[in-house]
Amino acid sequence: MSIKSENIAVLSPVRAERNKALMDRPFYDLVFSLQTTLDIDQLLDQFETHLQATVPHSSFEFTHAAQGLSASAGLPSHHSCSFKLQLEDEYLGDWKATRRTAFTDTDLALIEAYLCRLIYPLRNALLYRKAVQSAF
Repeated sequence: MSIKSENIAVLSPVRAERNKALMDRPFYDLVFSLQTTLDIDQLLDQFETHLQATVPHSSFEFTHAAQGLSASAGLPSHHSCSFKLQLEDEYLGDWKATRRTAFTDTDLALIEAYLCRLIYPLRNALLYRKAVQSAF
């Protein structure tokens, strides 16, 4: 009798370390960092710290009008890029960055990749905020 093991996943510390080494380190550090808080201000601050190291920008702004949220840092500049953050049909806010020089296609692709890693932690933080507010 033969047993097919192709559908079995065995996780070991060695495999986990190898997989970790294969990941792009800045993304790994970002994802790890974003999982440490449900506070939206801390979450955005951690996100900005990581993004700034990869795609320098002079300011950012995050807004979520329905929840009355607005966060920003830095001095706005001439060139900007904006993203509507959404998970399936759920609106999560608007994010904007500015800087003195235009954003390249590579910069925009990196920003999008970083924002994709922000989506689930941001959704969790927004849900947590809503739950805390409804408790009072």
